[in-house]
Amino acid sequence: MFTGGPDSRRGEIVLPVRLPQGAGRWEWLCHFLNRPELWHKIDLVRRSHPSMPGGWVYEAHLMVLDGGYTSPDTRERRRQAAALERAGRVDVNVGNLSIVSLPVTLQPADGPVLAEQIVLTDLEHAAAERQWHTIRRRARALERSRRAANKARYELSRRQRRRQQRRQAAGLPERHVDLPKGPRLANAAGRPLVSYRRDRLTGAYRAHPHPR
Repeated sequence: MFTGGPDSRRGEIVLPVRLPQGAGRWEWLCHFLNRPELWHKIDLVRRSHPSMPGGWVYEAHLMVLDGGYTSPDTRERRRQAAALERAGRVDVNVGNLSIVSLPVTLQPADGPVLAEQIVLTDLEHAAAERQWHTIRRRARALERSRRAANKARYELSRRQRRRQQRRQAAGLPERHVDLPKGPRLANAAGRPLVSYRRDRLTGAYRAHPHPR
């Protein structure tokens, strides 16, 4: 809700917000949003997003003056870990996570040095790969939808141009291209001649969740 400031006479603007869904998210949302007295301010943030019109996406970030949320299970695990009286270090690598712990006294007589390496299982690797392929297919489908709805704003690819030249040389009629696969029409500086925000988008494109 935006009120325009303490001295503004404008009416309030209420915007709908889509909250994160999924198991275990309700407690997380209640921790941050259930106490409006802790809400501080809203910042408008712009970040790069190649799948969005213009290559940017704008987000409103709500700042809450409170500590982070931890689930009851996490708090219990931390309590048990603190009772062990050991210090730990973590080394994050590309494909694994290395953990080393030793007594807080740093004395060998108080306990051994323990090391462990955590790696993804084959099932986790397969799940991550499926998720990546799903995101990639979704992004390609959205790009095809945008190109099909705005054919005049894209060039033909090299392969499509060569095919047209062969048909023209053979005296065949020009074939209509439903999906141009070349780059977007741009000026000498590489700036699109028509802004992405002026593209015609289908209802399915707007309703489809964009990959991140």
